[in-house]
Amino acid sequence: MSEDRILAQLAPPPGGWQRLLTRRDTPPRGQLLSPLAATVALALVLLLVLPRPHELQLPWNGGRLVAQPSEGVGVRDVAHGSVTPLPSDDPRVSFYWLQDDKTR
Repeated sequence: MSEDRILAQLAPPPGGWQRLLTRRDTPPRGQLLSPLAATVALALVLLLVLPRPHELQLPWNGGRLVAQPSEGVGVRDVAHGSVTPLPSDDPRVSFYWLQDDKTR
């Protein structure tokens, strides 16, 4: 196989090779700070704008949902409300409909 070149080999312009090496070895000015500054600014804006989680208010015996100890087995009286038992296919599981009298 012959070594015929399709493209001619070009020599760099005078001082071009040294300028290329110098540019490669010097850190860029301001180019690293710009994406970092944009990321920090975006994070700050998101922290200020996004809603913060609020405490969950459980009006009835919902303490079991948040790992509070149970006050016993059975249905407690609901202040200003009514408790209606619902059917269940499993005899070990009881469902109840709790309704506040104020919403009726």
